[in-house]
Amino acid sequence: MTTTLRLGDKVIRVALWAYAAPLLLGTLAACSSGGDTVPPPPPPPPPPQRFTLTVAATGNGRITSADGAIDCGTRCTADFASGTTVTLTAAPTSGHSLQSWGGACASSTGTSCSVSVTQATSVTATFAQNPPPPVALAVVIAGNGAVASNPSGISCPSSCTANFATGTSVTLTATPASGAVFSSWSGACAGTTLSCTLTLSQAATATATFEPAPVAEGWADVATIPGAIATDVRVALDASSNATAIWRGPTSSTNAIQSVFASRSIAGAAWSTPVEIDGSATENAADPQLAVDPGTGRIAALWLADGGLRGAAFAPETGWGAAQLIDRIATFQGAVVRDYRVGVDGVGEAVAVWAKNNEVNTFGIWSSRYVLGSGWNAPVRVDSNEGFGFQDVSPVITVLGTGAAHAVWASRGPNRLGYWANTFSPSTGWGMASELIKMEGRRQLGPMAVKADGQGGAALAWNEFDLNDSSQRLSGMFAKRLVGGGWQSANTPVAPPIVITGQAPSSPLLAVAPAGSAMLGWTLEDRALRASVSASGSAWGAVSLVKPASSDIEINEAATAIDDSGRGFAAWIQWRPNVTDPQLWISRYGAGAGWDTPSLHQTNTQPSGKVNLEMNGRGNAIIVWLQQNQIRSRYFSSGR
Repeated sequence: MTTTLRLGDKVIRVALWAYAAPLLLGTLAACSSGGDTVPPPPPPPPPPQRFTLTVAATGNGRITSADGAIDCGTRCTADFASGTTVTLTAAPTSGHSLQSWGGACASSTGTSCSVSVTQATSVTATFAQNPPPPVALAVVIAGNGAVASNPSGISCPSSCTANFATGTSVTLTATPASGAVFSSWSGACAGTTLSCTLTLSQAATATATFEPAPVAEGWADVATIPGAIATDVRVALDASSNATAIWRGPTSSTNAIQSVFASRSIAGAAWSTPVEIDGSATENAADPQLAVDPGTGRIAALWLADGGLRGAAFAPETGWGAAQLIDRIATFQGAVVRDYRVGVDGVGEAVAVWAKNNEVNTFGIWSSRYVLGSGWNAPVRVDSNEGFGFQDVSPVITVLGTGAAHAVWASRGPNRLGYWANTFSPSTGWGMASELIKMEGRRQLGPMAVKADGQGGAALAWNEFDLNDSSQRLSGMFAKRLVGGGWQSANTPVAPPIVITGQAPSSPLLAVAPAGSAMLGWTLEDRALRASVSASGSAWGAVSLVKPASSDIEINEAATAIDDSGRGFAAWIQWRPNVTDPQLWISRYGAGAGWDTPSLHQTNTQPSGKVNLEMNGRGNAIIVWLQQNQIRSRYFSSGR
């Protein structure tokens, strides 16, 4: 390599080696500048120091950096220039959550962490599986008692449902009320000890059943509902032997307004202070009716007020709800609502039926359903008779535990005379009415009664009238069963027709036990009380003379009752004409051979009203009657 240099006026060619060129050129440049010294350029800055950031994920999740350099899972380390701030985000997989940060992010609490890399740095994130959602434990109380849980949460009957973490071991302890004993657990618990321990893996329901404490068999002393001035008393008895009475009485000493009142007796204990359940300050109430679901103890009540048909419902845990107007009486002259009846299903919902006329005085059958949480539904027509002159009246109803209901009523109209029926389904409502029993020839149908059992069936009973060839009037009792959701086609004669000359037989005195056994009683003009008993699924037995015929002793009111074992009672008020000393008599069936000799239970000082006799499946019973406008009762313990 050569180069040309000029020194003054001389040119010099110089050969240079490549490696010496820079040094020589610098020297020559210095020389050519008149001798000034040029400093060398500064050295380049050293490259920035870099440090490694290492992350680690424990459990099901990943850690990523905002710049994408780290995605751990797969890329868990990256180098960063010293002082770089790196933002890390923890992302748990489904069903998991970030439990904690560690290392340089140990103080972070959220799902993001910012770290300044000034040295080798490590960060950890720990993920954990989410705990399963809590599960609900519910307690149902049948009878009189309480249940509490450990851990706390359930204190039933005031608080009967609580949530617990899955896998929690919960101990339920049952405490019977006074006069009751613990019977058994069912549902999620089993056994007869007071405590039950279960480990919750899913929602569960446990039922604690309490029963009346056993007492000696027999009738208790006569009891009085405190302060009641009453008429139209009715009573219901549930499976736990709790009795509920309702009646009509004055709202004050002035007797200006008649209202509906109620009282409770727990397993034969004293009656509670009456409570008013109507609540109307301006309308008079009359003729209350009620029905009970034996298992839950829930009750539905109906009564007639000046404005129309009213109803209320009772639950053992909350008491009586507010009364509600179900159907209003029309404004035209002669408008009425009458013949109302009600039944309750296995959860405490009810179906009511009644007769109501229109402006041309044609009567039809109407119905409303009581639904828990929403009250009584708007009335709907049940019969199908819209023409002039039809009279559909006197409905009876039975409601099964499933909620299905069967109504039967008397129908009179052009080319129609007999009993008609319709069926209600909780899912589809009422079906089409159809003829159930037809009157033909000289045959006539009298009053009827219907009662459900606890097996999905029911019994219907009625009396019939006919004329024999000698034009004598005959009377007989008939019945049929509801089996498999439908009425039997056969009309079974319970008592063969006999000749009557004057007074018609009483309405059927029908009782049906939860197990299906039934008792049918009736009185005739000979002042005798007759009865027949049918075991579950069996034919009606021979007619027995419970109270013999008499020429000078009349029967005013009578009632029958029967339990699951086929034992029962008949009760009646009897007196001698023109003597104001009506007496309450009772006869027991099945304890020995047939009917026991009737026994006197109470002598009244003035005529009594309806005899109310109710019995539950285990054989406990309550009888309620009126005496001097006071409500009297006697409780029977079966000792079982």
